[in-house]
Amino acid sequence: MKKGIDKKGFRMAVLAVCMAATVSGCAKPAGKLDESKKYGDTYPITSEKTLTVWDGNSSVYPDYKSYTEQPYYQELQKRTGIKIEFTFPTAGQHKEAFNLLLSSNKLPDIIQYDWLLLPGGPEKYIKDKYIIELNSAVEKYAPNLKAYLEKNPQQDKAVKTDSNKYYCFPQLQGPDYPGVYIGPLVRTDWLDELGLAEPETIDDWYTMLKAFKEKKGSTGIAYSDFHFVWTGAFSGAYGVIKDFYLEDGKVKYGPIEPGYKEFLTTFRKWYQEGLINKDIATMDTQLIAKLLTSEKTGTVIGTTGSLNQWMPSLKKGNPKAELAGVKYPVLNKGEKPKFGHKDWAYKGLGAAAITTQCKDVELAVKFLDYSYSDEGRMFKNFGVEGVTYQMVDGQPKFTDEIMKNFDSIFKWTNDYQSILDARKFNQRMSSPIQQAAIKTWSDTEILKYKMPLVTATAEESQEISNLMNQIQTYMDETTLKFIFGNEDISKFDEYVATIKKLGIDKVIEMKTKAVERFNSRQ
Repeated sequence: MKKGIDKKGFRMAVLAVCMAATVSGCAKPAGKLDESKKYGDTYPITSEKTLTVWDGNSSVYPDYKSYTEQPYYQELQKRTGIKIEFTFPTAGQHKEAFNLLLSSNKLPDIIQYDWLLLPGGPEKYIKDKYIIELNSAVEKYAPNLKAYLEKNPQQDKAVKTDSNKYYCFPQLQGPDYPGVYIGPLVRTDWLDELGLAEPETIDDWYTMLKAFKEKKGSTGIAYSDFHFVWTGAFSGAYGVIKDFYLEDGKVKYGPIEPGYKEFLTTFRKWYQEGLINKDIATMDTQLIAKLLTSEKTGTVIGTTGSLNQWMPSLKKGNPKAELAGVKYPVLNKGEKPKFGHKDWAYKGLGAAAITTQCKDVELAVKFLDYSYSDEGRMFKNFGVEGVTYQMVDGQPKFTDEIMKNFDSIFKWTNDYQSILDARKFNQRMSSPIQQAAIKTWSDTEILKYKMPLVTATAEESQEISNLMNQIQTYMDETTLKFIFGNEDISKFDEYVATIKKLGIDKVIEMKTKAVERFNSRQ
């Protein structure tokens, strides 16, 4: 964020706000910002009003019948001084509930949702008068969020629309937050037993996989396509991922690049030799866990959270078992992996927008801005001092209330509309094997190539969706045919030609325009 909402600087922005307050009079329709000052700048705020919130990302903790019983929601209202009525859609029906909400013409004051997933993005929903632009409101009533964004211009750019409108109170990753939790996992006790070093190159992986199959009875690498697409594991060694990415500022689609053919050639060979699990087409996390904990595989793509869940079961069957995160594969020893996993500081999750039917925009803004204050950040991340955490040597340390039942963290804290604290993440992923995996998986160049979270226009969204439905289906099916040996790799050029015929160049063109708009944000 620059020193003011518009280019002329902070003084001009404040002057504009003051002028608007002068001419607007006393009446304030719903969804409009009342420029007259009504509430103080400290919490708790004195107000008898109740705000309504539709929360499409959270849910009530299972131990409670209602959010009114849950400690987090009780404490949030106490600290802000604002009464809140929350509504949560039925689990698994968020999209349907969201569409019904908009069509009802009875909007709450605040809607929490991932607006970047919607066709046309938040810009469309501002234009269609569902939610309001927040520039003036942030300038006047959200000093905490404003101050943070001024210090973090890249995050500031990410939380705006292409026309530089603020639309939400976002979930952001704070300084030093890892944002890395997916990568390759290997049975290191098997490596030691077989006299092998941790694999670094594709050739190392081939040697290891053959040894695991021949000496340990492994059924091959186990991974889900979801994690594979996210990280570019293995295909990244050939300079591509199974998705869109940036190369020298240009949008590329990995599955039609020459490197993808090289990757397919390698995986075809590995599959034919039994080095990749035969069920990769339908693999999910449950099957991965079963294969790993029953010692049917020694190599998976997994998460730090799963790592901690799998180890007790693995150790129960084999006390000597060890599992560790290893580097993303490269072609040549000493290379830094081009791709891998790393979240953007803003992912779109848990973004709270204020609707056009909000009856008190100032109150809603102040309620949401609390989460970005020093006190609010501690509360959102760690809960209540003396109950869920203690300050030890100046650092928050979770108490047994959390550490002996880590699921209870969801009773007391909430990651949405917040600045995620690395100290929370590091305590949640505190085991030595988790910390080592995060450090290893972080050593990539992914942020040089990762697509920013761009927003297509409504028209672009529709066309991209129509084209990609066909492209994605054909690409996924043919990729498996190449790997399984049902399609000769010599037909790769025909496969690329078909994807081009289906319209991939048009999609790349539209995504390029979206990237250009993103880069032009101020």
